Amino acid sequence: MKKYAAVVDVSPTEQLGDSDTDLKFMALLFGLKSYMSFYLVGRSHPDESIRFPLRKWSSANRSYKRKFIEHAHHLARSENIVFAANVASSSVIRRTGKKYWEFWMGAIPNPSSYNKKNRPRVLMGGYEVNDQVIPPYELLVDDLIVLGWYAESLVSCLSVLIEVNGEAVELDILIDKLPNDQGDSGHYKATLLKEICRRSSNNLLAIKGVPEISDSTQRDLLVDNMAGLLREITLDSTLEYRDAISLFTLNRVQL
Repeated sequence: MKKYAAVVDVSPTEQLGDSDTDLKFMALLFGLKSYMSFYLVGRSHPDESIRFPLRKWSSANRSYKRKFIEHAHHLARSENIVFAANVASSSVIRRTGKKYWEFWMGAIPNPSSYNKKNRPRVLMGGYEVNDQVIPPYELLVDDLIVLGWYAESLVSCLSVLIEVNGEAVELDILIDKLPNDQGDSGHYKATLLKEICRRSSNNLLAIKGVPEISDSTQRDLLVDNMAGLLREITLDSTLEYRDAISLFTLNRVQL
């Protein structure tokens, strides 16, 4: 069976705010040849004339951003990597995420407590991971909703790949560390995301990796930059980077 791999990041963060009109920007990098497609980027690019040291988009200046866009165009032309974009409003995330979570994982439990902003938490745990029972812990209901949206987005990408190929394919996903995650190595939320993806994709989609330290590799910085670029293209009233939208081959917008 044919297998694809993708690296994913979300800007500004995988957390819901107070406004239903806030937007989340998910960038995906598909490696078309092998896992090495993700590593031969930035300062690790084999061509010295294309090599470019990547750093966080949020702290970058205008000069860096222009040079990054040029580097991204080089990567796109190489046909080793395809860039994809998924933009959704918080209202869509709440609606889609709740429906998807409850369809595949069951009804969201009644609140066990509330945080300082009066947002409900639910008690999780009691399931096994690697033959060990996870002890009780609390998560915001919003966290479960975001995980539902995240999974639906990834499985939608898988569906596109299956349609293009005309047959079942597998998709391995490398994600960034999810905010405020807990547990051994801080992967409780990542484990839940892995499980909902497994159930909803008939085992065709797998979360294969979560970095211990966010944005520590050129691969992770590349997807961080693409998510930041996507956000800036959409929100910047000067339209300075609007031509860079051509970098994104596959796009989905839900407002």
